[in-house]
Amino acid sequence: GGLGEALLETIRSGTPYLGICLGMQALFERSEEAPEVDGLGLFRGEVKRFRGDLVGPDGRHLKIPHMGWNQVETSHPFLESGGWYYFVHSFHCVPSDPSIVAATTDYGGPFVSAVAKDNVFACQFHPEKSHILGARLIARFLEST
Repeated sequence: GGLGEALLETIRSGTPYLGICLGMQALFERSEEAPEVDGLGLFRGEVKRFRGDLVGPDGRHLKIPHMGWNQVETSHPFLESGGWYYFVHSFHCVPSDPSIVAATTDYGGPFVSAVAKDNVFACQFHPEKSHILGARLIARFLEST
C-alpha cells in the first residue's frame, strides 16, 4: 500500500519515471541494505552491497562507498558512452533480466549503472551532480516524454 503502490500504479499507467540512485534501487525486489523490506518489484533482481575487497586497475584497494566521477558505457540515447557521471553509493542493482541494462560502469569490476524499459529510466549516478552530461540526460528524458 501507500506510496509504493501509488508509484507502481503511476509507472504502470505509462507515466514517465526517472529514477536516481535510491530511485533506481527501489524498483527491484529486494536489497541487502534492508533485507526485511520488500522493494517495489517492478524489475526482478536485487540490490547488493559492493564487496569490501574491490581493487582498481592500478592494484589499489577501492573505497566503499563508490564516490566521485566514473565513466559510463552505454548505447542508450539519454547517455553519452564513455562520459563521466557522478556517483555516491555503496549498493548496486543486479537485474535478473539483462535486457533492461542501459549502462554499465567499472568499479573493481562492471556493475549496472542504469536500467531502462518502456517509460522507465533509472540511473545509479546523480545526473543533477554530473554537470553538462547530467543536464543533457535530464533534457533528453524530458524531451522523450
